[in-house]
Amino acid sequence: MAVRFNEHFMGTQFHPEANVTGMLMHLQSEEKKQVVIAEHGFAKWQSMVEQLQDPDKIRYTYSHQLPNFLSQAVGSLVV
Repeated sequence: MAVRFNEHFMGTQFHPEANVTGMLMHLQSEEKKQVVIAEHGFAKWQSMVEQLQDPDKIRYTYSHQLPNFLSQAVGSLVV
């Protein structure tokens, strides 16, 4: 997820250092599971877990989303 605040300032929510195994363990811990369910519902928690296990989503992010984001960000700096 990314939000452009203005021409030069963008906020992103992506952690390329995160790994599937670690994130699955984190989301499946009882404490985190209950927090997500309380704030967003069981269906959202279940969707998060399922999407983490879909290798096509991770591959797409690394092969399309990140390179495109970086290309646009760096391209906007070139004068």
